[in-house]
Amino acid sequence: MSRSRYPGVQKRGKTWAWRAQFQDEGGRYSLSGSGFSSAKEAWDAKQGEVKRAAGRVKGAGDGGKVTLAEYLE
Repeated sequence: MSRSRYPGVQKRGKTWAWRAQFQDEGGRYSLSGSGFSSAKEAWDAKQGEVKRAAGRVKGAGDGGKVTLAEYLE
């Protein structure tokens, strides 16, 4: 089985999409994005969203004020 250069990034038709999953005290959540013209563009978008969401997860290192569940709502 080959390993992807960009984990969590897949080709969907003519565009690229990404998906990430998180777990916090409130449960398990997922984030996703699609419509990117390249795998690198999708990967960069995924990294930005994951960092933003991780900062809002309850108990995050910076003491985020909102849980991921609240953020997703």
